[in-house]
Amino acid sequence: MCGPHGGASASVVATSHQSASCFRAAQPCTPHRQPEQYTRRHPERTPLYTIIARHLETWLAERSLGDESVAAYVEDELRG
Repeated sequence: MCGPHGGASASVVATSHQSASCFRAAQPCTPHRQPEQYTRRHPERTPLYTIIARHLETWLAERSLGDESVAAYVEDELRG
């Protein structure tokens, strides 16, 4: 153990050379890993996607009738 309080933890900010060396010693070295291969998630298979697709036109029409219009970029994203 080092430092005046018997050690260092990740939540302690190092304020001296001695406690800084304790902080570095507490961090384990990990080998570099290769990034995992990307796997597409298929959002079109989710219940939320189905609900939005089913009711999008009605929702957009209701919004356009009132004071709560939908921003163009939001509509573009929802339409895909």
